[in-house]
Amino acid sequence: MRWTPRLITWAALLMVWEPAATLGERFGQTLAALAALFPGVRRVGRTYQGFIKAWIAWSPRLLLDWEQRWRTLVRQAAGTRWTHHGWVPLGVDGSRVAVPHTAANLRAFGCGGKKHSSPSAWLVMLLHLGTNLPWAWKIAKATADERGLLRQMLGLLPAGTLVMADAGYTGYAFWQALQDAGHAFLIRVGANTRLLTQLGYAVREYDGIVYVWPDRQAKHGQPPLILRLIVLHDGRKPVYLLTNVLEMERLSDAQAAAFYRLRWSLELFFRGLKGTLGKRQMRSHAPVQAALELRWAVLGLALLGLWTAHSQMAADRDPRRMSLAVALRQLRAVLHHPARRCRRCDTLLVRLAGAVRDGYARRGPKHSAHWPHKKNDGPPGAPKITAATVRQILAAKALTLQSQAA
Repeated sequence: MRWTPRLITWAALLMVWEPAATLGERFGQTLAALAALFPGVRRVGRTYQGFIKAWIAWSPRLLLDWEQRWRTLVRQAAGTRWTHHGWVPLGVDGSRVAVPHTAANLRAFGCGGKKHSSPSAWLVMLLHLGTNLPWAWKIAKATADERGLLRQMLGLLPAGTLVMADAGYTGYAFWQALQDAGHAFLIRVGANTRLLTQLGYAVREYDGIVYVWPDRQAKHGQPPLILRLIVLHDGRKPVYLLTNVLEMERLSDAQAAAFYRLRWSLELFFRGLKGTLGKRQMRSHAPVQAALELRWAVLGLALLGLWTAHSQMAADRDPRRMSLAVALRQLRAVLHHPARRCRRCDTLLVRLAGAVRDGYARRGPKHSAHWPHKKNDGPPGAPKITAATVRQILAAKALTLQSQAA
C-alpha cells in the first residue's frame, strides 16, 4: 500500500514525537507505531527514501491545511479563557533554530548570529496567553526581520487583540502598522527608544502620555504616535512598557503588569520545542526538507499542547500550568504500549489531564549547570525621554490645523 495523506500526516507527527537521534531511527520506530495505531492497514511503504519522497510531495498541502484550520481549533478549545480583562492576549517572540551546516543550507537560510556560525531559521511565534497555545507562526531565513514577519501575520489577529512583545519589537513604522490594523499593543522598550513629552498634540496630556515622532517621519509630515508609558518594577530593576491604550479604564497599570508577566509562556514554548522535544537543530541536510521538518515540529508540539489544554480544562484545571515535558512522556508511554492503549481508549486524555508543572515553592533561585552558549544580554535600559522643542511643538500644531481643515 502506498503512502496516503492520512498516513503521511501520522508518520510525520510520530517522527516529531519520537526521541531517536537520527531521522532513520525515528522512521523505524514510526513504522512500529503506525502498525499499532492502524492494525487494519497491512503494509505501508517500508523504505525511508520512499517515505521522504511522499513526505516532500504532500507536506506543503497538508501543513497549509492544518495551519489554516488551526486557529479555529484554538478558538474552540479556549472557551471562557479566550479573553482576559476584555482583551484577547497574544504574545509574540522569535527564536532561531539551527539547521545542519551544509552549503545548501547556508545559501538558503544564512547565518543570523556571530560570524562563521551555523545556518539557522527564524521562527516567529504568536502565542495565545490565555491557554498557552500557538496561534500563528512564520518561518524564514536567519537574517529575516522578525517585526516584518509579524506584520505579515497581522491579518490573522482576531478583533480585540492585545499584542505583547519584548524590546525587539519597537519602531514607529511597526507600531503604526499595528495601530492601523486596529490592534492594541503592550511592548517593552529600552534605551534605543526616544520619547517626547509636552508636545501638546491632539489629546489632553496627563502623566504617562508620551509621543514617538522620529525626525524622518516629522520631516515627511507624518503625525506623531500618541502612546502611554507604564513604568513597573520587577524587584530588581524598572521595566518600561509602551501601549497605545491611553485609557486607564481599559488597561490599568496593574493589568498591564499582569499581562506582561504572561509573556513568560513564550520562553517556555521555545524551551519545550528545543529542549523537551529535542528540536534545537533540525536533522535534514537539504533546505526544503529542513524547513518542512521545522514546520512539522511546531505543529507536533502545538497539537500536543492542544490535547493537553483540552484535557486539563475538561478536568477544571488551568491549562497555563501545563507541563509539555510530562505530556510528552505520557504520549510516548501510550504510543509505545499499544496493548495498554487498546485497553482504555481514553488513556492518553486521562494522562494529559495530569500533566502539570510542579507546584512547590522554591526557597531560593533556581540554579543550573554552566552553559557555555547561554545568552547573558543585559536588560534594556531606560528609554530616552525629552521635552519637545519649540520647533516640534509648532510642527505638531501645524499638523493639527491641517487635519482640522481637511
